[in-house]
Amino acid sequence: MKVFLMALLAAALCVEQGYSLMCYTCQNKTSNKDCLLIDMCAKEDNYCVTILDTIAADDKSMRRISKMCSPECPKKPPKQGKTGSKVFCCDKPLCNVNGAGSMKTSYSMISMGILANFIYIFRSGL
Repeated sequence: MKVFLMALLAAALCVEQGYSLMCYTCQNKTSNKDCLLIDMCAKEDNYCVTILDTIAADDKSMRRISKMCSPECPKKPPKQGKTGSKVFCCDKPLCNVNGAGSMKTSYSMISMGILANFIYIFRSGL
């Protein structure tokens, strides 16, 4: 049974992803909580993109958020007056949940978790 579980896990880890990228999508929303619609991207789309626009007018600033699938990561547009944009790109499923493009998956922590599970299984005699 242990050998079968090991072989099944090894096969699951080696299988290539056969699905399209999934991203959160919305257009010109004022809050991130309004941008939680999940869409399946087209086959040619490689990135989930979040664009944060800040528009300043008369001592007030308004933020707009847009999320989408894209075949490439768009370049940050130049700042125009009191208006600015930030562009975040990522390439994992549903990675544009909050627009934090700098958050990365820790593969070493995932590997350590899998290893700990194997040690537990073998020690408990399952």
